[in-house]
Amino acid sequence: MVNIDHDLIKAMKKMGACFCWVKDTPGINDVNNETFYQEEEEGGEKNRVLRQGITVTAENGQHVTGYVSHWVENEEGKTSGTDIRGWFIFQPGTYPTKYIITRSNEDVVVTDL
Repeated sequence: MVNIDHDLIKAMKKMGACFCWVKDTPGINDVNNETFYQEEEEGGEKNRVLRQGITVTAENGQHVTGYVSHWVENEEGKTSGTDIRGWFIFQPGTYPTKYIITRSNEDVVVTDL
């Protein structure tokens, strides 16, 4: 159980998205790690954000290059939909990925999560 619609999960998998544990990619949860994070300015405010084009280790052990599309730290175990901690969904390629969600013979295109 996660807080992502099942049809969206199927569409993400179809485009190569994979499940990853934070623990399998050392440094990915350290905002000071230059390999994974960069400084970005928006509205005059500087923030550290995850880079695109990073390489991570997926749950199956494969090394994949792309971007984090969904992040769940869940330190307090109170995230809606799951009590599983320290994971993310990773999308190979470049942002944004266009997902085609099929519901009742209708296609819905999601370009941003």
